[in-house]
Formats: sequence, structure tokens, C-alpha cells
Amino acid sequence: RASLNRNRNLLAAARAGSAVARRTLVLDTVDAYYALVLARQKRRLAEETLSLAEGFVKVTEGFAARGEDESEGADALRARATVASRRDELEQARAGELAAMNTLRVQTGVDFGTPIDVTRIAQALPTTADFLSFTEDQIRHRPELSQLDFQRRAALDDARAAKGDRLPQLTYSLNGGFDAADFRPLKRYAGGSAIVTLTIPVFDFGASKSRETQARLRAQSLDAQRELLLRQLRQEFYTARGQALTALTRIK
Repeated sequence: RASLNRNRNLLAAARAGSAVARRTLVLDTVDAYYALVLARQKRRLAEETLSLAEGFVKVTEGFAARGEDESEGADALRARATVASRRDELEQARAGELAAMNTLRVQTGVDFGTPIDVTRIAQALPTTADFLSFTEDQIRHRPELSQLDFQRRAALDDARAAKGDRLPQLTYSLNGGFDAADFRPLKRYAGGSAIVTLTIPVFDFGASKSRETQARLRAQSLDAQRELLLRQLRQEFYTARGQALTALTRIK
């Protein structure tokens, strides 16, 4: 029974690990989506900035052509240098947008030849009410903690199984059959057997005791890991909430 419970707990721990991996994939996909939203907005801003810089070049060149001011030539040179810089920033923004789109394609499985459309960054802005539903109590339902709990139970079951090796063990085997060419003399050639074995451990050089101790030490180590992970999750929760509230202030 202890071995069966251990395997069941290990299976539950593996399922919790799958839930952790799935949650990580979902969060990475969401981050990749908003990274693409931000990269696309940066590209739009770079295009607008370049357009303004090119318009300023035309104005300064017009002043220089009319000879209204001796310094207009220098202003035109500075304006053209600014245009070159803004054009370089635009190309960098396009490269960043392409990289962000490819990352999202990898996360979602979309073909690399398929364009991806996203919403504007200024649409559906979050509010303070969007973050009030998240509380510290939700941390205790994280699959990472469940995985450690199941692993701890499996370690304790392993300790009980090792302890059971030092107890007397009773096994029995019942057999029945016949040895005849046909069914008519079946009762004459039928027979059965029963074998009962009693094993009493006397001395195993401490092997089972060592396995039990190691299993209990693993359980204690998992308890410490769970406490450390819980503290880290609490730190991440309050840090993320503080950053979110600060971002709302920056948006305003």
C-alpha cells in the first residue's frame, strides 16, 4: 500500500509539474504578445518622428535657399543629420517589431509567413479595479506548491515502505489443476497445493533503516523548499502588484 501510494503521489506531482509548465507557457505567450504591441507602437512613433524631421528639413532648406539667415545652412545640416538618425531608429524599431513577432509565432505555433495583428497600446488600459481581485491567498493554490506537497507525501510513503521491510511478511500461494487426457477421469487426476511462507527479518545491516532515514530527510528538505518557494512567491506577488500600481500612475 505504501508503494502504491508513493507512485500515486509521484504521478500527481508529475501532473502538477505539467500544470507549472503550462502556466509558464501561457505567461510567456502573454508577455510575447504585449512585447509585440509595444514594439509596434515604437515603430509607429519612429515613423511619425521621422516624418516630422523630414518636414523640418524642408523648412530649413527653404529658409537657406532664400538666404534669410546665414545660420540656416548649419540648421539644414543639423536637420539632415537628425533625419538620418531618426531613419536609423526607424529601422531598429522595425527589426525589434519583427523579432517580437517571431517570438510570438514560436509561442503560438503561427506560421512565419502569416502576419499578426495586435490591438493598439492605448486601448483597454487597465484600472485599479483590475488588480483588486488578486490576493495573497491565491499563492497557496499555485501548482508549484502542490508539486512539492505530492513529492513530500511520496517521500513519506517511501519511508513507510522501507519500515515495512523490517516487519514480518506472510505470503501464500494456492494452486489447483488436473493432469488427464480427457474430462471423464477429471476428479481422479485433479489436485491442489497451498504454500505458506513466513519471513521474519532478523538483521539486514541497517539497509532498510537507512532507506527510511533518507526518505524522511527528503521530506524535510521538501518542507524547507516549500517554505522558501512560498516566500519567493509572496515577494513576486507584492513586487508585481507594486509595479502594476506604479504603471497606472505613470499612464495617468
